[in-house]
Amino acid sequence: MRINLWSRPLSIVLLITTITFVRNSAALAQQTSDSVQAVLDAQRDVKDGVNIPLWIVVGLISAPSCTLCGILTALHIGITPPSQFHDDEGMHLPVDKVITGACIGSVVGCSVPLIPISTYKLGPAPQRLIGKSPEYVNRYTKTYKSELRQLRIISAVSGACAGYFLLTVFIR
Repeated sequence: MRINLWSRPLSIVLLITTITFVRNSAALAQQTSDSVQAVLDAQRDVKDGVNIPLWIVVGLISAPSCTLCGILTALHIGITPPSQFHDDEGMHLPVDKVITGACIGSVVGCSVPLIPISTYKLGPAPQRLIGKSPEYVNRYTKTYKSELRQLRIISAVSGACAGYFLLTVFIR
């Protein structure tokens, strides 16, 4: 006895479902391949294109200098002039004002490098995206910006730590 699979409606539905699934899987595999390639290309381009010493210097200079400015501002505001003393002791340096200024200056000093990190040339070069699919361009751009920020932040924080170390050595 011979069975004709094409005569049954369930077989036709099964065949259509199989063809649809296979076609969608192939398209999904192509998209995944484009996405993976875009991420790998973006990560490679960021590592090749970031000027790490520049961002270390940004952190090295900005963080300790803002801390010093905070300390000097607190000293300037908190110093009591000798004319207000009754026993002519001279200048009086309030420690609480110095600590407050150092804390405020440190917060500002750690925040200052984040401004150029977030605004300076975030987009990838357009030449790298010519002739690529829209999905590739979208994934590449997102990954490029994310990786670029991350690498810049790590470099600036490294520089800030080195700057605070040098500031501590200098003050002592």
